[in-house]
Amino acid sequence: MIHCLPDQGKSFLYNPSGSDHAHFYHNGETTQTKLPEEEIFTMKVSEAMTEKVTACTSDAAISRVAQSMISEDCGLIPVVEEKGNVIKPVGVITDRDIVVQAIAKGRNPQNLKARDCMTRNLHTVRDTADLSECTSLMEKYQLRRMLVVDQNNSLVGIVAQADVAKRAEASKTAQLVKDVSQSN
Repeated sequence: MIHCLPDQGKSFLYNPSGSDHAHFYHNGETTQTKLPEEEIFTMKVSEAMTEKVTACTSDAAISRVAQSMISEDCGLIPVVEEKGNVIKPVGVITDRDIVVQAIAKGRNPQNLKARDCMTRNLHTVRDTADLSECTSLMEKYQLRRMLVVDQNNSLVGIVAQADVAKRAEASKTAQLVKDVSQSN
């Protein structure tokens, strides 16, 4: 489910029925079982991803984005724009982005929007890709979280290191954490 944050009395709704949620289901419920190493390479991203994602538009107030990070217990909020029935990711904003782009630069976060702090250089993976492809991309680009899109490039979920850890053997998880954490 993609839940977009309201901002200043406006709701950024992404489903034609007028609900404040858009529901995306892929292969039913996500399993929480550990898989043998060879099975991690055949698992699809849609089977491992977190489907409940809170997103915002570039006009969302940074204070609202930060409050959502607290309430949702997450450190990344995708920034999206609606194009017809597509919820297209255009950036991400992390807790670190807020600190670096606002606080450390002496800017008042109360006056900033998501577009002022977001990272625009995105890497995404298709929901039909093998999880091994996703982890390879996470390692290559040193990403702790990867946005997942469908065939229309619409946001449908996120794969985090924790999602991999729940499903992969310890050696694969350790390798992912090591590769993502290496400095350039």
